[in-house]
Amino acid sequence: MSSAALYLVLAGFSGVPLGVAADPNLAAVAAASSRPKECQVSPRTGKPTFWRKVRFPQQEQYCNLVARAHIELLDDAGRALSLAEEAEALWPGRPGANLARARALLSLGKSGEALERLEAVERGAPGAFDEPRALWALARSLALEGKLDRAEPAYRKLVPRISLMRTEERARVLVEAAFVLSAAEEKASDEKANESGRVQDALSFLAEAQRAREGLPEVLFAIALFRLRAGEGPTAEGAWDEAVAAATGATSSSVSAVSEVDRLVLEGLTLAAKDKAGAAVRLESAAKVSSRLSFRETLLAKAKSLRLAPTSQPKGKKR
Repeated sequence: MSSAALYLVLAGFSGVPLGVAADPNLAAVAAASSRPKECQVSPRTGKPTFWRKVRFPQQEQYCNLVARAHIELLDDAGRALSLAEEAEALWPGRPGANLARARALLSLGKSGEALERLEAVERGAPGAFDEPRALWALARSLALEGKLDRAEPAYRKLVPRISLMRTEERARVLVEAAFVLSAAEEKASDEKANESGRVQDALSFLAEAQRAREGLPEVLFAIALFRLRAGEGPTAEGAWDEAVAAATGATSSSVSAVSEVDRLVLEGLTLAAKDKAGAAVRLESAAKVSSRLSFRETLLAKAKSLRLAPTSQPKGKKR
């Protein structure tokens, strides 16, 4: 990690003011960094006050451990988890260590354990989720655990707050939010499905993600899928081709999908760049489990076209 990034994260916890010459964008990132309520410092010195040192002699070491855990999350979730556990043992029951530990568990694929921690924080310190990355961890854990009735409002609350997150994070939040809306739509009854506006909201999120990270394969995949779901045939075909071109050589891009249908379609999109028959199989499987008749027919038609289409030739070469 660069010294500038390290400084920003530490500044978010220690209260050290940024210099007047600091880049305003970097200052915004620092302002968005989470600092646990228990890590209060004097606005004048940027350090714990004398009385807090007397009452909580472990505060400084604890807060340094939590700050380091958040830094390590960028590269080493296992190390971040160890630091968060060390902080928790030093000063038990505090939300900052619990949040850091939950985010590390989530990065390690343990969404159930992460959600338990986050729900404990939510009960004891709901204000902790005013910080966007904490709210993101909660929203993502809920989605991965299938609690869509709670994940959807969490993502809707998060989306307006992403301006202070990094570009990659913003795009990822928007893609995840779109897939949560898709999964919620799939669970809705047929009578209410067309009235919910979820698909159009999802497309709006993806358009914003495209502006944040143009050409990102996962965003293009999602746009193609949601155009198909919205019944926008020609537009969906164009998005599909663009996604496939961007994904040549990419691995699975279904990590954000919550529902089985979306996962299968995304796997089909990924495979379409190099294995048309395999892509067709995924799309046929998605059609079988889709609850939407028109969407099912579209997937079957696309699967048929992929299976019958000739294998693409490298540019510049003739058959």
